[in-house]
Amino acid sequence: MKRISNKTRQQLEKIIQDATVDCYDESEALSGWETTLEENIRVPQDCTTNHHQATLLKFTGSANSINALVLVDGKKLIVPIETIKLLDSKQDLFIQAYKQAMT
Repeated sequence: MKRISNKTRQQLEKIIQDATVDCYDESEALSGWETTLEENIRVPQDCTTNHHQATLLKFTGSANSINALVLVDGKKLIVPIETIKLLDSKQDLFIQAYKQAMT
């Protein structure tokens, strides 16, 4: 696993804290995450998912997770957000924070 710097760790912790502030249960936390992602990640945006070049089109929530609608080879797919890697490293921090929070 790739080591992260203290600065990045602090950034991830702040994103997690901001996304889940005042959340009292899992449902509220997911809603907080969906809002945070929508407000901080520009779409459409180039990304990779499962080692395929893709375009992130939007986020979609479900009862217990957040997914992403992506365009891969001309096909629209819904994939777990954990499989997304954004090319913009600053915006990708928000996905990394979500992954960290969910583990």
